[in-house]
Amino acid sequence: MPAKFSQYLAWALGDCSVAACAPRQMPTTPNLPEQAQPEIEIPEAPEPPSAGVRLLASFSKSPCFGRCPAFEVWIYSDGTVIWCGEAYVERIGNFKAQAPPDWLEAWQRAADSAGYWNLQDWYPADRRLLQDVPLTVSYLKHGKKERRIVNNADAPPALLRLEKYWMEKLEELQWTRSEP
Repeated sequence: MPAKFSQYLAWALGDCSVAACAPRQMPTTPNLPEQAQPEIEIPEAPEPPSAGVRLLASFSKSPCFGRCPAFEVWIYSDGTVIWCGEAYVERIGNFKAQAPPDWLEAWQRAADSAGYWNLQDWYPADRRLLQDVPLTVSYLKHGKKERRIVNNADAPPALLRLEKYWMEKLEELQWTRSEP
């Protein structure tokens, strides 16, 4: 390397390293107003199929700007399961199925195993919703315990596995088209 070039290189690198190590002033973030608590619409459960029957669980996914599955499902104590498919699911429209008692018990056991009763009510915990991410809303009632969880992002793996399991359980049922 010619001497002049190596001197120039040393000078240039030295100058860059000084600039790289120089303290920088961080850009200031404007004071933004506090985000209001998000209002989400929780789907109303259809009337119970008969007297004395109560809602045990519900599970829904909202649409997004892409091809996200969107549906609502309600599970009743007599085993009646009502499905309303909106977009990007196999069953679009209203369907009904009859779940056997062991299916209902498996749904509840999976929730217990996932620690459903000890999870937060919202994900993310600060309730700042990501706009293009669907909401998954689950509701469960077991004895005197009752819980609703809204999942938009940052949910723990146990909740994500539980939601996936519930989707698989719904696919086990024999669905028939029904009126709204």
